[in-house]
Amino acid sequence: MLIPNWKKFELNTLDNLKKFETSSLKFRSEGGSNSTEPDIKVYKNNIFLESLECKLSPAQGGQFVVLWNGSEFQYSSSNVNPESFETIEIIKLMNKNKLYYSKIFNPSESSSIDLDIDDTIVAQHLINIYKAKKSNFIVSSTNLNNDIKIIPIEKIKDNFNIIGKYRIKRSGSINLPLKDYSIAEEKFTEKYGIEIFDINTISFDTTLEKKERYFGDNSEYFLGIQTDGTYKVKKLSNTFNANVIFTLSLKSFTPDSISFQNLIDILKNK
Repeated sequence: MLIPNWKKFELNTLDNLKKFETSSLKFRSEGGSNSTEPDIKVYKNNIFLESLECKLSPAQGGQFVVLWNGSEFQYSSSNVNPESFETIEIIKLMNKNKLYYSKIFNPSESSSIDLDIDDTIVAQHLINIYKAKKSNFIVSSTNLNNDIKIIPIEKIKDNFNIIGKYRIKRSGSINLPLKDYSIAEEKFTEKYGIEIFDINTISFDTTLEKKERYFGDNSEYFLGIQTDGTYKVKKLSNTFNANVIFTLSLKSFTPDSISFQNLIDILKNK
């Protein structure tokens, strides 16, 4: 089974933590790809204590949905977390620059624009998101199992470079409908120069970057990667999600990083 690197890092982190487990202190990986759930949960005497975020740097976080009502941007009621001072300030910024941000509202596949906003507001927004999941630390590294940093949530700004983007992307994909087979095969050959013999098992000599896996006149088809490394043709939705999202990258100097043993000592004393 093909395991994505972010998941490998989470599992490696869990393995490191389990070396410090005791009869009363336990760790479980439960987050998966669901960003609304904690990555690793900490249990003390079989009672949930707090969570740990795992971020293979660079990593995304702090996402929230933004709506354009035809005249201004607004915070979507579909967001898991309630509107905060920070999200209000971010949307105020976007509404002050409507022409700049609304110009990507009708993309052919996906588009994004950098947010120009104060780092303090962005950092506090991320702190709010992680605190809502009872996370007090971020475990991060640029490697899968080496040079791991454990950063207190409140110290995000001092230890991570954070870039915010407003982006629009298609909301999802479905298995290719039968009526699309012939046109998808034609458009595939136009782009990649080879014929499809099986839309469910397509091989390339090299791994394709995500941006290279869209094809069709309106980028309506997508090559989804499978566990064996082959690709399957999917059809993308005609609806789009607009959201704000942040990318966290570890700084070369992380002054607030603590060791696994430091973390264990903190947890034991709670």
